[in-house]
Amino acid sequence: MQKNSSKEAVREMQRSINDMLALSKQEEQLKRESQSMDPNSTKFQQNAQQQAKLKQSLNDVANRMAQLSQKSFAVTPEMAQEIGTALKEMQQATQELSNRQGQQAAQSQNDAMAAMNRASMQMQDAMNKMQGEGEGEGEGEGEGQGKGKGSGQGFMQKMQNAAQQQQGINQGMQQMPGQGGQMSPQQQAEMGRLAGQQGRVQKSIQDLAKEQKQSGGDKKALGDLEKLAQDMQEVMSDMQSGNITEATRQRQEKILSRLLDASRSMNERDFEKQRESQSGRDVIRQSPTALDLNTKEGKERAMQELMRSIQQGYSKDYEALIRQYFEALNKK
Repeated sequence: MQKNSSKEAVREMQRSINDMLALSKQEEQLKRESQSMDPNSTKFQQNAQQQAKLKQSLNDVANRMAQLSQKSFAVTPEMAQEIGTALKEMQQATQELSNRQGQQAAQSQNDAMAAMNRASMQMQDAMNKMQGEGEGEGEGEGEGQGKGKGSGQGFMQKMQNAAQQQQGINQGMQQMPGQGGQMSPQQQAEMGRLAGQQGRVQKSIQDLAKEQKQSGGDKKALGDLEKLAQDMQEVMSDMQSGNITEATRQRQEKILSRLLDASRSMNERDFEKQRESQSGRDVIRQSPTALDLNTKEGKERAMQELMRSIQQGYSKDYEALIRQYFEALNKK
């Protein structure tokens, strides 16, 4: 029962992380629109409504985390504080969009995205610890348990390490003066240290990209890693020249979001149920009768089958295929 409860808590934490990162990406898109909108644009009210919806979605995540905190000590006050900060900034952005203050709204949206990224990092760390405890409890219960994670697990760990380092760099940069500001000797030394750390993170991403290329991995993942390394190079150039602008800080938050998103994507694949090989055997069963979509009863039955299939708990990819299959039947 304890192990089942721990697994359920891990799944709930993973779900909240996924939702948080998805919201962070949507917030980033909304921020881009806010920055480029003309003061007389008719989209301000529409974007204000979209911002309010994102805030409500984040509030739903906050409520789920509050419920999880009653079952697990993994939910910390720091997580709640970061989520609260993001909610506050989203509310501020909604008000600024309603007042046609595009640049101010973009800044609030960037701050909301940064708070969600920090919360996601804390949640990811907590989930890793929860998974580690679960694996420890299961040791010795059977051969082969915990195997099969292989290079995917190593890739995910490297991405998470890079994300943690990037978060530290971003936080350190918040203490630096903006464009035109004078840095003290201590700040100049700290900037040099942060630039060096950014270079090391960039090197680790370049190494991962090289591994992906040599192993013939996913081309999209390879392109994302190469783009990440390029963005890091631009940030490093700004740091070395001391030309720290708002665009530099926003690019760093974007880098962190992409690192977190890549970690999440790899973790989702690790969460898929492991396949189990079995010897071949004859299976005798009666096939279901054909669907007759020319009748009302047939259409209702197809819809019932669709809902029943989705409730079986298939992965997102399979759910999409099932939906497409039934939609194609319905069109015919």
